[in-house]
Amino acid sequence: MSGFCLITGHLHISFLDELLPKRQIMIKKLITHCTPDLDALFSIYLIRTHGESLFEGIASAPVEFTSANSLPDGKSAQELENEGVLALDTGGGRFDNHPIPGKTNEEKWDTCAAKLVAEELGVADDPMYRYLLPFAVLQDTQGQSLYSRDAHHHLMTPQAVIDGLHRLYDDDTKVTEATSRYFEGLAESGKNGEPQFSEIAQIFDKALAAFIDSSYTEPSPFERHESPDWEIEGESHQIARINGHERKRDLEKLLRTASRLLQGSENALPDREEERRVLLPAALTGLANKYGLDSDEFISTASTLLDGLRKREADWFDALEVVKRSARVFRYRGVSFVAIANANGLVIKAARYRLKANGVLYFHPTSGAVTIQTSTRPNGKPYFDLQKVAVRMRTAESVLRKTNPQMSEIDAPGMVEGWFLHPSLQLLNCGSPKAPEVVPTKMDYPQLISMLKTELFPEEKIPEPWCPADDCLKKECRFYSLKLSNCFAHRKRLEESPKKGTLGDLFGDDLKSTLKNKKNK
Repeated sequence: MSGFCLITGHLHISFLDELLPKRQIMIKKLITHCTPDLDALFSIYLIRTHGESLFEGIASAPVEFTSANSLPDGKSAQELENEGVLALDTGGGRFDNHPIPGKTNEEKWDTCAAKLVAEELGVADDPMYRYLLPFAVLQDTQGQSLYSRDAHHHLMTPQAVIDGLHRLYDDDTKVTEATSRYFEGLAESGKNGEPQFSEIAQIFDKALAAFIDSSYTEPSPFERHESPDWEIEGESHQIARINGHERKRDLEKLLRTASRLLQGSENALPDREEERRVLLPAALTGLANKYGLDSDEFISTASTLLDGLRKREADWFDALEVVKRSARVFRYRGVSFVAIANANGLVIKAARYRLKANGVLYFHPTSGAVTIQTSTRPNGKPYFDLQKVAVRMRTAESVLRKTNPQMSEIDAPGMVEGWFLHPSLQLLNCGSPKAPEVVPTKMDYPQLISMLKTELFPEEKIPEPWCPADDCLKKECRFYSLKLSNCFAHRKRLEESPKKGTLGDLFGDDLKSTLKNKKNK
């Protein structure tokens, strides 16, 4: 409790801390996780833009990208900060909401790194970020994007822009610089009221035309059979036609959006202003107003952002083809789960879109990384209990790795046996681009599917090598203590099946065949 102590006659230190200005810290480097997402990238932008008064040197400090699961030299976030290295969205420190071994960070599960940074810097309520910051919180903590279901709108969200840039560049530094300009545009736009559709349309059409004319250098092999029928054409549509690109599928949504904006169509952008103000058209409008519509600065930045979305769209159409060819679908009690293996991570979204999957198991055939996702029901609850799935995967992993995990923590959020369960309980993975050093699962793709099916189908036996077909190992088996329905069903089948060496065992199949023939007659 802060204040004056009547007994000692002294002020409490915490009270003095509130009165004194915050101590400035010299920062020589920033650290965040590999393949940074919206939360990490927005945190970097905020602290570089507004943090110089608290963190000297932060504006020009280089960024090092490290594993999401550990910090350099095994040090804590606080130890690194004492050395002038600030960790963002990783390491479990004051600017991270993720759990680390020994800590749950439960008090931070409803926030994100960007908000923690914004609050520390005193800009959490700045009008510049009145749309992007709440969006970042919901996206990071709940996986929530737009209420709009229009694919054209979703293509231009912050996370889609970032995903596209990662696909365009195999360089986290380049992605960081490009997204900083995107955030700069949204901040500039957020300071003012929403511009007229006509202004947004002119800027978007101009930017798209410049990109198609000068920077569209890797056309997609996917094309429409016929030229699209646009509601109204602008400069971008004319350039696309002149250059022979009007039927390209990777440009289709961008050109359609430009046409809708020029027409003033109600479906050009989402109904909700808080959603419209975080999309690419809002960022481009802010950048155009700051640097000038015809400036090299604006054209160059806009072309980079649009090229990222073009790349993402090209990969999207490839993912749809992969899902069509190789996805495996499992249905149970009105819900469906899809398993798919491919190097293109967009197959996860493609499976949800094309097959209406409620959950997806994704396996990267080269790295061995696994991602298991579940969507949510209308009441907000997940379709699948990934906490139970995590128990099965982690237990199976511990057997193959010959480790002895604490079974009391086998279902905990965070990292256990190489499997990370997100606090939202909607994501479970083993290895990811954010943690490239994580040892891949020892389970192969068929084993992963078989293990997942045991959660979907309670009568399904735990697969071999964990559970033999003709026996129950009981206490020698790691799964025995979990008291799974699968184990009870397996033991019941064993009890009802004939014992080895008995007449039932020797002639059981002949007897079943005879009874079947009589029934058919």
